[in-house]
Amino acid sequence: MHIDRTTYTKWETAKSEPSIDNIKRLVRILDVSYDYLFSTFDRKEGEKYI
Repeated sequence: MHIDRTTYTKWETAKSEPSIDNIKRLVRILDVSYDYLFSTFDRKEGEKYI
């Protein structure tokens, strides 16, 4: 995706959020639905996805 390491680290630590364009790219690259991607972001640590 050509994204700087510090950028996605901020996404992981909730210090910033990806742009809509980056979300679209992530969905395409990971071959997942938007629902799956966002449910993964919304989960708390240790919580299982059903």
